[in-house]
Amino acid sequence: MSSLFRAALAALGALVLVSCAAGGKVRTVNWGHPYPPSTARSFAAWAGSGGPLLVELRNNPYPDPPQQVASIIAEAATASYVLPGARFTANPNEAWHPDWRMVFAFKPAGGDWYALIVFCNDWRPITAAGAWSVPLVGPNSSDFRDFVAQSMLALLPNESNGADVFDQMRFRLP
Repeated sequence: MSSLFRAALAALGALVLVSCAAGGKVRTVNWGHPYPPSTARSFAAWAGSGGPLLVELRNNPYPDPPQQVASIIAEAATASYVLPGARFTANPNEAWHPDWRMVFAFKPAGGDWYALIVFCNDWRPITAAGAWSVPLVGPNSSDFRDFVAQSMLALLPNESNGADVFDQMRFRLP
């Protein structure tokens, strides 16, 4: 193995380590249970195809009114573009299928923030993701909106570059 090749491998290894160590402010994980993300994504695309998907907030981490924070979460989720064309709302009366919803449950603990994000149908979880971060200034901050966007991408990752079965069917309809 040439010294140039070894140096290139060492540089690449260092870059990987630095990338992992530096990271972003938000860390996420998708549990993919009980449905895998691609199936959950198709369910969410269907549930949001006729109108907004409902967002619910549990354990509001801010002194602001819960409905106001939930509305900000809905706006940030819509802006995340996790489901092209889908909109989110905090108002159950606006939701197309209020029994299909995204629940954001926060738990500030030990200087960090933890959130469990669950996509539900009635009382049944479809899929879940977790996100954690340093405390975020307020619900109107760009950091909080980024937290929501990253959480949504963890919950419903686009594993197939937007070509899941429902998206294909929807775009072929007249």
